[in-house]
Amino acid sequence: MEDLVSVIIPVYNVEKYLDKCVSSVIGQTYTNLEIILVDDGSTDSSGKLCDEWSKRDKRIKAYHKKNGGVSDARNYGIKKSKGKYISFIDSDDYLSEKFISILYENIIKYDCQISCCSMLTTKSQNEVYKNEPSKTIKLCSTAAIYNMLNQKEIDCSVCNKLFLATLFNDIKFPCNRYFEDFSVSYKLLFMADNIVYCDKKLYFYYQRENSIIHFKDDKRVDDLIICIKELEKFIKKNKLKVLPFLNRKMSALFYIHRESIDTSKKDDAKKEIKKIRKKVLKYDQCSLKNKIAIYISYVNFDLVDKLYYIVRGVI
Repeated sequence: MEDLVSVIIPVYNVEKYLDKCVSSVIGQTYTNLEIILVDDGSTDSSGKLCDEWSKRDKRIKAYHKKNGGVSDARNYGIKKSKGKYISFIDSDDYLSEKFISILYENIIKYDCQISCCSMLTTKSQNEVYKNEPSKTIKLCSTAAIYNMLNQKEIDCSVCNKLFLATLFNDIKFPCNRYFEDFSVSYKLLFMADNIVYCDKKLYFYYQRENSIIHFKDDKRVDDLIICIKELEKFIKKNKLKVLPFLNRKMSALFYIHRESIDTSKKDDAKKEIKKIRKKVLKYDQCSLKNKIAIYISYVNFDLVDKLYYIVRGVI
């Protein structure tokens, strides 16, 4: 019999999107599922919808808790889960019907502890899996970390992946912080012996109409600074290569400079960029975005920020 897979879905005020999300999970070709809906103190009808779904499919379990944020809801779901493998789905996103089956097949075939796929960002709720030619790669833990830091195939999201559940025995999502995925992703990759990635687009990241509206929030900046400091300690402690870290740090520094309201944080980010940009430019795995941003920074830092907003369509 196929292994039980626990699908954990944190739910908070998503009454417009929850049915699409849950429908895509119960419609998986892989059927041995435990679907855990964690209502995180919703103030709309989301909690009621969770209960209705639990009555319609015996695989669905609905839990209700006081609002604590997505990390707290995921940690709660992990405690309640019984599956050998765990997958996380955001409640306004949805899946290809082959999402679990392909990730599970790869995790068994390649003897891995984490299986990853590509993610499609979409404004449509009607995407379907297209069986196009694809590549599959197997990486050891350190190679997977470098791949993620270099912003290649493996991203820092936990939603487009299938994890061996025991990886979470000592790893928890940080509560009351942004960038919660980034905070744990490299730790999970490090704990795994092997990771498999296929570039099939099986996870559909639904971009809501108002999701690109821009607002600055120093809480996000502060939390990213914490993430980068934690990652740097992790790199040093485990004697990993520094250049991939600097490549990822550079992206974070440009974000901090762009998004910070506090001018002192902007100035600190600018100083650090100037300090490491030559090293990052010489790094043969330097991402194209970083190269472009670094070259422009030699002319004008504010121009880097403005061009970013233009490309994103924010201004």
